[in-house]
Amino acid sequence: MNAFKISALAAAVVAASSVTTVAQADAAAAWDQFANDSKLSLHLRNFYHDRSRDNNGNVPGADQDQKSWAQAFRFDFSSGMAGNMVGVDAFGYYNQKLAGDRGEGGLGTLRGADKQESHGKSGAALKVNVADVALVKVGKFRMSGPMVNDSDSRNLPSVRQGAQIRSTFSESLNLYSQMVTGGSAKTNSGTAEYEVDGDRENVYVVGGDYTFGGIGNGLLLSAAYGKQTNNAEGYYAAADIDFDITDGVNLALGTQYGATGLIGNAETAAKPLKDDDISWFDVGAAVAFGPAKISVAYQSVEQQDDVDGYAFDTSSFAWEGGDDDTGFYGRNSVQIGDFNNNGEDSYQVRGDLNFADLGVPGLTLMARYIDGTVDKKSVGGTKDDDETELDMEAAYTLQDGMAKGLKFRIRYAQYEYDTNEAGEKKFELDDFRFITTYTLSVF
Repeated sequence: MNAFKISALAAAVVAASSVTTVAQADAAAAWDQFANDSKLSLHLRNFYHDRSRDNNGNVPGADQDQKSWAQAFRFDFSSGMAGNMVGVDAFGYYNQKLAGDRGEGGLGTLRGADKQESHGKSGAALKVNVADVALVKVGKFRMSGPMVNDSDSRNLPSVRQGAQIRSTFSESLNLYSQMVTGGSAKTNSGTAEYEVDGDRENVYVVGGDYTFGGIGNGLLLSAAYGKQTNNAEGYYAAADIDFDITDGVNLALGTQYGATGLIGNAETAAKPLKDDDISWFDVGAAVAFGPAKISVAYQSVEQQDDVDGYAFDTSSFAWEGGDDDTGFYGRNSVQIGDFNNNGEDSYQVRGDLNFADLGVPGLTLMARYIDGTVDKKSVGGTKDDDETELDMEAAYTLQDGMAKGLKFRIRYAQYEYDTNEAGEKKFELDDFRFITTYTLSVF
């Protein structure tokens, strides 16, 4: 072998070694990003729930006392982005029953309405950074928004299965798109796919919001559209703004609008029994001064006449099939009621008090009252229905010591629904919850 060939071979070996070294260095750097930026947290939640019903559904013998008590262990893992491109989010949740007799379930604290049981759920999602302009997630994870949102009002949250894209290139503009193929409600472990009449029917959502600076503390405009091909579609829009009136005094104003309508096979099946769309809106205002805040809200749902005992009402963006925990987004959606019945107008007054400026940091109090009236034409009655709810809450978070961050919360609600028809008693419900939460960082 001549000297030239020997030299070329040596150069090739050196080049290959360099490429290997660079590749190994890149892989090591990507792994460091993945591992070093990873986070694992443990959220502990203890939930005691006691609810009494009087004249449930106006059915004799249906009065019921419901009780449950459970301890949740919730692990959430979020990896760093390997090569600033790919990462993984994962969760593992378990809800241990502490108390709950048969026939006292249905509260959402434990699985089962008759026999209450412990339950858990787990899942993972792949996340991909697209050129620093968007983040894509595919798998099982929690989603938020007016069209699809996961509830965390009990011990375990609901979770979605699907894909989501969110923009990351601007702090003022947030754009997102969601495709939901299934869901797992708060009290379920498995995931149920969205189906309508036996056919797969995914839910598709597009939306976004933009903050205009220089107008008060920022004017936030939001909009979203959702669709399930053979079931329903929905529209949503909102505007929120707040101003600093004087030093220590802030005024916040907001309004929301939503509309849903039946489409595809659902629309065909609905005619001619009822109208196939319904809309709602709300307005709200809040004044914060020192440790206190006073809020008021008005919410109204379009009135559709009761036809042959069937009143149309999909104002809550409920998608058919699956295991859906999507909640109503209106301002008067509170602890028990949503106040979004067909043809219902409702008013809310609320007060909040933060004791931090009063020498007791970590202590907060809240009270609110909602009064709603359902148009008699919506229910086919001779008088309007009345719906009311009183909510009170006290919360305290430890500010120091080994248990810093431990939060105690007491919630109480008194709810009534009265048809005002002769001979019919009103439905009354008392709801008490004692919740303890603590989150710690494992790494």
